[in-house]
Amino acid sequence: MERAGSMACYRGSYAMARAAGASPLGPDQAFQITRSENEATGRLRNINTEVANKAREYIDTQIAKNKPVIVGVSHKGGTTYNADKTTDHFVLITGKGKDEQGRTFYTFHDPGAKDIKLGSGKFNSNNRFYVDSKTGMLYRPGNGKSGLTNRHYEVAQVRRNA
Repeated sequence: MERAGSMACYRGSYAMARAAGASPLGPDQAFQITRSENEATGRLRNINTEVANKAREYIDTQIAKNKPVIVGVSHKGGTTYNADKTTDHFVLITGKGKDEQGRTFYTFHDPGAKDIKLGSGKFNSNNRFYVDSKTGMLYRPGNGKSGLTNRHYEVAQVRRNA
């Protein structure tokens, strides 16, 4: 990918979305689930449950049309380099399913993974967002200690497609 590097996750997600037939819009068209996070941990605060639920409904409609959706996730505190000030990383939601315990999950591709099998929700069952039962927010459980493939992610923003 052109200009690949440690800050290329949005460009990577955008390129994957375009290759799959989606046309992602900018941050001014996003579902912004929150703009508040714990500075030390990156855990999101003040979740707007109505927006979280509408964003999930939107993702469902796009997945039904075979259109992936770019989402911004928080996994560390103190981020200021993206428009919403909570997004640390971008990934691409590509599908939906249910696990062995009956929990709904959303698969995603992570452009930050060096190995395609680790980055793909198709091959890596760790690349799943689950629905938080209290807030409706999407999250990936993780220990936060070892690379992007095992970090705890919380979805702060969902980008719309044109």
